Amino acid sequence: MSTIPQARLTITADQVKKELKRLHEGKATGPDNICPRVLRACADQLSGVLQRLFNLSLRLERVPVLWKTSCLVPVPKKGRPSVLNDYRPVALTSHIMKTLERLVLSHLRPLAPLGCGLTEIKQLYEDRCCGRILAITEDSHHPGHELFTPLPSGKRYKSIRTLTTRFFNSFYPQAVRLANTFSHPPWITPTPSPSTSLCFLIYCTSPVIVYMSVLFTFKLSTCLLAHCLMFVFILS
Repeated sequence: MSTIPQARLTITADQVKKELKRLHEGKATGPDNICPRVLRACADQLSGVLQRLFNLSLRLERVPVLWKTSCLVPVPKKGRPSVLNDYRPVALTSHIMKTLERLVLSHLRPLAPLGCGLTEIKQLYEDRCCGRILAITEDSHHPGHELFTPLPSGKRYKSIRTLTTRFFNSFYPQAVRLANTFSHPPWITPTPSPSTSLCFLIYCTSPVIVYMSVLFTFKLSTCLLAHCLMFVFILS
């Protein structure tokens, strides 16, 4: 039996109602076809129902597949697109899942250790993560410096290949929508989300707090662990 303490997160109906009221009515619907305007207008009636669903998801450590599914919609970059590169892919996800994600984020943000303030969420995507990890590996006084141990050179490529194959098969399913037609939903790497970046930074700055948080209890984002482990092998 694991001796790692786990903090249970319980969501209240008032918290759900507050997040539903913050939804933007003009946003497009996700694969579940639930309009954010409906969620916002019926926040009083839906808060209790969604509260029970969210708490059940947290307790069972399971997330409905439809909540994790995203739909890619090609949006023209200019007036008259002629080739595929003239389109920009936009991923549409469930607004119910976004609401749950924001509720979990509000629980994770206070877990930042003293002296290691979290960077703004919008600055944590893509290259920002790589630069932050590189700075941690070069700073021997950083709390997360000991997390990164170089591997023998002969094992690096094999380890990266194994990890990428394993985690690419466990990511969110995405489908491309054109008019009312959907493609077959393959399992591919999702677009980085605020929860992934925040959890990754907490993971790097405090290995003790992350185990005590709701992160491992809820298993919010599968790609978090994949990104962490892959960066460890690549930067070593």
